[in-house]
Amino acid sequence: MSVDPVIEDPETKRRLDALFVDVEVEDPETAILQLSNEMKLVLEERIDPAWGDARKFLQLGQYFFNDDERHIQYDAGLTGTAEETFMAGHGNCLSMSILFVAAARHLKFDSHFET
Repeated sequence: MSVDPVIEDPETKRRLDALFVDVEVEDPETAILQLSNEMKLVLEERIDPAWGDARKFLQLGQYFFNDDERHIQYDAGLTGTAEETFMAGHGNCLSMSILFVAAARHLKFDSHFET
C-alpha cells in the first residue's frame, strides 16, 4: 500500500499540481510543419509541380542546402520548426527533416518521417 507524500510547502504543491493540469495544445504535427505564405510562394516558384517526385526531391534538396541557393547550415544545438529553420538558415538534423517534410508535403509529393 503506497501513501502519497504530504506536501506542506504551498509553492511546491502549486508546481506539482500544474504538472497534472490538462493543457490544450494544437496538433504538434501541424505546429512544427507550418509554412508561412512567403515560404509557400518561394517553394512554388522554385519547384515545378509538373516534375516527378524524384526531380522535386533533388531540386528541393539543392534549394535548401546548396552553397549558391538557400544554404541551410547544420547546427547541432538548434531544433526548430519548419519556419524557424527556414528563417534562421540553420538547424540540427531533426530541424532539417521537419523543413524538408513540410516543404515536400506542401508541394504535394509523398513525404514522411522515418524512425
